[in-house]
Amino acid sequence: MWFAAMASAPPKLRPRKFGVRTFTKFEVRHSLPRFAGAAGPGRWRLFFMTPLILVCLLLIPGRSDAKPTQLDHDSIPVWIRQIYEVKNDSEFLNSAVPVVTFYKRLSDSTSYCLYEVDDGVCHTTFVATQKNKKKFKRSKIGNECDEDFANPQYSSTSFEHDPIKRSIVVTTDVEKAKEKYLAEGVFKPGYDMENAETINYTLTKTISISLSGNLITKTKTAANIGG
Repeated sequence: MWFAAMASAPPKLRPRKFGVRTFTKFEVRHSLPRFAGAAGPGRWRLFFMTPLILVCLLLIPGRSDAKPTQLDHDSIPVWIRQIYEVKNDSEFLNSAVPVVTFYKRLSDSTSYCLYEVDDGVCHTTFVATQKNKKKFKRSKIGNECDEDFANPQYSSTSFEHDPIKRSIVVTTDVEKAKEKYLAEGVFKPGYDMENAETINYTLTKTISISLSGNLITKTKTAANIGG
């Protein structure tokens, strides 16, 4: 019964599917009649051959349809965390400590990473490159802060990272109060970002990370999108 069940549902091993199908079909055709009998030498022969059959099924080479994939990142090494995940009160508020979220090796001597920090007011993301395990280049690629309605201009920055192409598209959305609501750069009494008319526009830039660790930036300004 056990071999009959095995014959009706042959194992599905994707990497070896052609070899498994051919071999299983052969064994079912020639061995099943002997096993069906109540007695006889064929039954015992099959009983002792079963472990060998299972081993052969695992060892038969087959063709795999899976295609090799290119790794888009590497594991984050300790030395990267040691140079970026440190407290810097002169740059970040509230003793915030950055966290490395991505790392990729570029060559024997260069690499790059993404790290972010949340200081309670802003959530900021940077791309940074390293040369010989030391800081090399850096650029801010993401920034979202709590909005102060008394400030006549507000912006937020987001990004899209393509690790295969080693490129980052950075988009900054800007909202700015119209000049008629301002006096010397600040709101006139009774106005703020909640009730003043605004002008909205978008700034877009693309950052390419070279194998030498340089950050190559191309900037594009979108047209007025409202206000």
